[in-house]
Amino acid sequence: GAFLANGEAGAFDWGVLHMAANPPIRVGDSLWIYYGGYDTVHGAKLPDVRQFGIGLAMLRPDGFVSADARGTPGSLVTRPLCFEGRRLAVNASIGAGGSLAVAVLDRSYRAIEGYRREDCAPLSGDGLGLPVRWEKTEMLPAAGEENHVRLQFFLTEASLYSFRIE
Repeated sequence: GAFLANGEAGAFDWGVLHMAANPPIRVGDSLWIYYGGYDTVHGAKLPDVRQFGIGLAMLRPDGFVSADARGTPGSLVTRPLCFEGRRLAVNASIGAGGSLAVAVLDRSYRAIEGYRREDCAPLSGDGLGLPVRWEKTEMLPAAGEENHVRLQFFLTEASLYSFRIE
């Protein structure tokens, strides 16, 4: 689908939308994106345009794209990661009856003891920085130059937008 859908018939933005050079603006827990629009198709002559307007689209930070599991559970695995932080947080929206869990894998894709899916406290709800915790810790294992790890996310009725390690 389209990132930003056209307005309904008769609206100022039903024909053409354009972003020009307007970058998104962070306002609280939202990204505000101003766009222009008019009520005719591309290539129309200016006298045929009846309405011009400026619109405002809002979305969550890092909300441009997500990994979604709706109807069928899913999982994804990151590339090998090297990081200094030790706390993992996710930007996710988890629907009713859904969950999100994380396993930490070694280079051979084996779950590290204490960081298996079963060790992770399943997340629920909607948030920009939901903290991930395992049964015995809320700290990730060290992942320096010599010890890269992968994260495996397990999603059920959930959308994962991004993650960060602090």
